Amino acid sequence: MLNFDRRRKFALLSIFSNTLLIAFKVTAGILSGSVSIISEAIHSLMDLVASFVAFLSVSSSAKPADKNHPYGHGKIENISGIVEGVLIFIAAGMIITEAVKKIWAPSEIEHASIAIAVMTISAIINFLVSRKLYQVSKEEDSMALEADALHLKTDVYTSLGVGVGILLIKLTGFTVLDSIVAIMVALLIIKEAWVLCKNAFDYLIDVRLSDEEEIRQQKTH
Repeated sequence: MLNFDRRRKFALLSIFSNTLLIAFKVTAGILSGSVSIISEAIHSLMDLVASFVAFLSVSSSAKPADKNHPYGHGKIENISGIVEGVLIFIAAGMIITEAVKKIWAPSEIEHASIAIAVMTISAIINFLVSRKLYQVSKEEDSMALEADALHLKTDVYTSLGVGVGILLIKLTGFTVLDSIVAIMVALLIIKEAWVLCKNAFDYLIDVRLSDEEEIRQQKTH
């Protein structure tokens, strides 16, 4: 039996954590002047929008079947997965644009220690939240929560990458690394967005599940 209240609760957890991390990253980005940290803030902003989409889709998919929707509203979650993927593509484009600009006009990174600390804390929070969301998504068979978990898992890698980049800049003084790391973050985001959109679209057009997924579906239902 699927628990839609539980789905909504963990969708709200994602909204809360993303809001908190955006505040941290924007502050660190302004203080440091780092385009890679600003790129992470943009990434988290897209994740926040995606979390709202996930919350709304979970709420909508909880509605029972009716005359116009005899098979229920479950595929709303998969539509949200495609929307979230498109949002991530947009975020990646914004990041690359800003990073290229910074290559031609590099600037020193200020308050590097604060920036590194914020990225480390961000990675830890996203790791814990994404792991829980992924667990609940499997237990509740929720595409929206699984997509949200994927976003946050990507944030773990990107936050750590940005943190290491800032550390290397501090040690070497090679400020162009800031833009290079930001572009690498954007490319990783594009890869994850492609996987997310493909998975959601395959479900919408009823592509056959893998053997592993079919077994999981049978256990869930």
